[in-house]
Amino acid sequence: MPRYSWKFWVLVPVALACIVFAAWLVIWGVSIKSAFLHERETPLATFECDLSRPGTHDIPVTVRYPAGHGFKFIVAGPARSVQAWEQEPWLAGLSGEAHIAQGPWGASEPTALLEWLSFASGPDSRAIVRVPGSSPGQYVLRLDVTSGARGLAGVPHTLIIYNDVCGCETMAAFFGWVIAAGAGVVGLVLGTWGVSSRRPKPAVIA
Repeated sequence: MPRYSWKFWVLVPVALACIVFAAWLVIWGVSIKSAFLHERETPLATFECDLSRPGTHDIPVTVRYPAGHGFKFIVAGPARSVQAWEQEPWLAGLSGEAHIAQGPWGASEPTALLEWLSFASGPDSRAIVRVPGSSPGQYVLRLDVTSGARGLAGVPHTLIIYNDVCGCETMAAFFGWVIAAGAGVVGLVLGTWGVSSRRPKPAVIA
């Protein structure tokens, strides 16, 4: 049976640790990317309400993703124009405000509807407001419509709320994969060096 030098007993465990660390970084990065894609495409809530007339609406949502930039309120249903930066004409006349009524950090200050249409996830002509916040937790979002959008009267429509994400957090996954590649190479080199350091069997003299 071959005998191994101290290099084997030092380098091989270090190499295995590097390889395990690299694998963990890859899995971690994939989970971040998957979570981002889920948040970008999956609504936090879909709420049926009539935005053609005044009213107050409370919408419960649950946030699990830790890197959102706010709650993005979208009105879906009517035909959508191709001008993402321009408000849909059927939203004309809509006014009011939205805020966090209940959340992990309490209530928030109200944000006026249709006054700020720049979102982390990009422009959307159907967006009516972004409410700051969205750290993980349970929320109740309150939408207070003081004047309805006349263009929505008699037109089927739905209020949809998204976690406003931009993808910047996936940069951490990218750098994690770079580090994983380096750790994997180091692990393979150290492992090869350690395994090749075995001592030859002593010669048998007849």
